[in-house]
Amino acid sequence: MGREMRARYLNPEWIKAMIKEGYAGARFIDKVVEHLWGWQVTVPEAVDAAKWNEMYETYVLDRNGLNIKELFRKSKNMWAYQSIVARMLETVRKDYWKPDKKVIETLAKEYAESVKEIGLACCDHTCNNPLLTKFTSSVLMSVPSLKGQVSGFMKALDKIQKTEDSGRKVAIAKKSTDKQSMAPDGSGKRVEGYEMQEVSASGASSAPIPYLFLIGFLVFIGLIMYGFKKKHGVDDIDKR
Repeated sequence: MGREMRARYLNPEWIKAMIKEGYAGARFIDKVVEHLWGWQVTVPEAVDAAKWNEMYETYVLDRNGLNIKELFRKSKNMWAYQSIVARMLETVRKDYWKPDKKVIETLAKEYAESVKEIGLACCDHTCNNPLLTKFTSSVLMSVPSLKGQVSGFMKALDKIQKTEDSGRKVAIAKKSTDKQSMAPDGSGKRVEGYEMQEVSASGASSAPIPYLFLIGFLVFIGLIMYGFKKKHGVDDIDKR
């Protein structure tokens, strides 16, 4: 795994090539970090702290001088960058990775700034994750130079929550209106479309093909029997 990481996922040439693919390339880099997390929780002995440190130095500290954040912005997928940072921060919160305090502070700062800049990526470890929010805020509050970040971070989250609540209310109102417009008693809006009615059929079926097939089959059997009797009649005459 270490060889694979160094040859590909930590390789600046590979990173630049992926970012050139735009949104999808940035998303793939995010998936690499997610897969590392998957290995961490399923085969923990395969992932040591060095692997997380290298990921952090490459994609957060930008040790290769790629101006990594700007590359993600150009790809139109800063959400991928936020997801990477949030995943590292969540790995720390869950005690799978125990880096230096400075690393944790930098991750918290990057996460808070990205939330203020673009909102939430709404991946499984950012949206509806109050524990990560609380952890991030506590880290920021513990550093005098970062305390000012907390207010902006919480305001951004509050704005996102209000937007989501408003969206839900609109969706519920629309659903209610749609139901009313479809009311059969005419109490809602007029609805144009097709009405299903019960039709009772009498006499021959509206699909006569099976009957024609049955009649033809009976005629065929009758002809065979007629031929069989005729043949036996001729045979009896010959015998006489």
